[in-house]
Amino acid sequence: MRPLVALPLLLLACAPDASLTKFNSDPVATITTPSEGAQVLAGTPLSLRGAASDPNDGMAELSVTWFVGDAEACAAAAPAADGTTTCETVAPAADVEVRLEVRDPEGAVGVAHVGLVVLPNSAPEVSIVSPVAGGIFYSDQLITFQGVVGDAEDAADTLAVWWESSLSGALDVDAVPTSSGEVLGYGNLEQGEHAIELHALDSAGNEAVESVTIEVGAPNSAPTCAITAPADGATGEEGELVTFRGTVGDVDVAADWLAVSWTSDKDGAFGSSTPDSAGNVLLAFADLSVHPHVVTMQVVDEVGATCSALLLYTVGSPPTIVLDAPVDGEVVNEGESVAFAATVADGEDRPADLVVRWEDDLDGLLSEDAPDSAGASEFYRSDLSVGDHVLTVTVTDSAGLYAREQVRLTVNGVPTAPTVSITPDPADTDGDLSAGIDVAAVDPDGDPLTYTYTWSLNGVVSGASTTSTVPAASTARGDTWSIAIVASDGYGDSPAGTASVVIANTAPSLAALSLTPDPAYEGDTLSCTAGATTDADGDAVGLTYDCAVSGSPLGYDSATLEASAFDRGDTVTCSATPSDGTDDGATRTSTTVTIENSEPVVSSVTLSPTSVATNDTLTASVVSSDADGEALSVTYDWYVDGALVASGSSSSLSGASYFDRDEVVYVEVTADDGTDTDSETSSSVTVENTAPTAPAVEITPEE
Repeated sequence: MRPLVALPLLLLACAPDASLTKFNSDPVATITTPSEGAQVLAGTPLSLRGAASDPNDGMAELSVTWFVGDAEACAAAAPAADGTTTCETVAPAADVEVRLEVRDPEGAVGVAHVGLVVLPNSAPEVSIVSPVAGGIFYSDQLITFQGVVGDAEDAADTLAVWWESSLSGALDVDAVPTSSGEVLGYGNLEQGEHAIELHALDSAGNEAVESVTIEVGAPNSAPTCAITAPADGATGEEGELVTFRGTVGDVDVAADWLAVSWTSDKDGAFGSSTPDSAGNVLLAFADLSVHPHVVTMQVVDEVGATCSALLLYTVGSPPTIVLDAPVDGEVVNEGESVAFAATVADGEDRPADLVVRWEDDLDGLLSEDAPDSAGASEFYRSDLSVGDHVLTVTVTDSAGLYAREQVRLTVNGVPTAPTVSITPDPADTDGDLSAGIDVAAVDPDGDPLTYTYTWSLNGVVSGASTTSTVPAASTARGDTWSIAIVASDGYGDSPAGTASVVIANTAPSLAALSLTPDPAYEGDTLSCTAGATTDADGDAVGLTYDCAVSGSPLGYDSATLEASAFDRGDTVTCSATPSDGTDDGATRTSTTVTIENSEPVVSSVTLSPTSVATNDTLTASVVSSDADGEALSVTYDWYVDGALVASGSSSSLSGASYFDRDEVVYVEVTADDGTDTDSETSSSVTVENTAPTAPAVEITPEE
């Protein structure tokens, strides 16, 4: 044991220093608002709150400065008497650090930091409801300005909203939004083309604009009008259907925008009409009383300007007519034969003396053949134009009195045939058949279309499907499947769009492939094991194999790979291709097996002699092997009482140098093939006592 050394304790006495040095303390900065990680909206007001303190200086002597990022948000100023400091600024566009610096007169600085998370502040949303592009507007008529605004962050009624015109500038139109965001105002615009803009500005300064271009015309002009039929002064029978015709127009709007009403000075209002786009007006009426009538056609445009036309019409006793066919509102298909039939009579004239005239508003005069002796007027037509027809039949007697009947007939335009295809093409039994419409049918009337699907198998209509898909289970190799798709507009059918496909052979498939054993070593035999094979056509499936060693195919068909084909370090893969005798399926490849090194083996380690004394030499006998046949290097680690005393290639340990009586000796042997090692430890040997040498004895005297 080392001796303990006593150390003296020295006490130092310090005499007071007559002169003391005063040290300045750094000021302290504290940010109270916002807190670390606080979230704010970009562009919105940002209030910064903090406090400053200094043990050496008064508040008036301190200077505080606020920074948002690298920018100075509020210039340096003294804090309040209680040390508080504030700064009003605007949140930036991205995440930023807020920094408060407090500086004392000596230049010492205290700093506080907080991180600020800035959330995007989206621009308002703006939509113009009115005016709309293509509308009709006049310089002397009020225009409705209507829109909808909104904002994800601000209430709608807090947004700043205004209207502008590219021609007139800012508009004096009410634009204060309601709480739901509706903006409604009225105003006039000067003649010309205007790009109308609705602007919305939120509290963060984000602005959104929606625009529409309109044409404002000159002051509104009154419509024009004229009655074209019946002729002024015409006569008709009581109860007879009278067809009033006219023409209307307006320089400002399309004719079909005008409202047309009919009145009689005897019977009052008796009907209204809607002009067609060409300005033609039609009204059929049969209930005028027996009087001379002054009939007035009044036309009103969209802003209330009017036009009137007059006609004198007398109700008398003309012939009678019963229209038997077609039925009013009947719909026939294009090219279909239509029957026209009416029965006429007159109290004075024979049927043969009556003139029957069939007229169509689309196709003109259809017939004016005389009726037969019974008063029947009949004929057929199959060439009527597609569209809505107003058919007028007029019978006139020898006195010029006439009766008239009208019916409406629609000739439906049948859709065109769709262009169709079947996918996949080529097809096999492994997948569904799907019929697709490549080019849709077109209906000349614009009616919505529905499609029906008829599948045929080998020329015979099949019940396997009435939809666009035939399931794979219904198909077989060699089948010919065809599809006929017909479009219907609800009144007639299109010609069928057709396509066909022949079901080809389906290649077989292999579910899985493995290569064993894995890991593998030199001397192993590798086996390629295939999983289940399937063939949708039910054909027998055969497999061909190929193996590759380090990327080089071996080129022979075998599921077994002998050890002679590879060496340690090679990579081996196995591939198998299924075939049904017609087509090959997809080749499947196993995972890669790397030929591993076989570790050497130390089978046994024995020490001899088994009884050893202090000056003896111990020798280790080792039995080792390597499955790869590689030469092994053997090292020996000799331990005496658990401590390593010698290490190297020597298999012997001398007691004269390394051990004494009662010490325990063992050796750990390691065999190394250059890649891997194996170690084995011998049994322990205890060094025994060495007997003393015999003494030299002599007896004296010898005699």
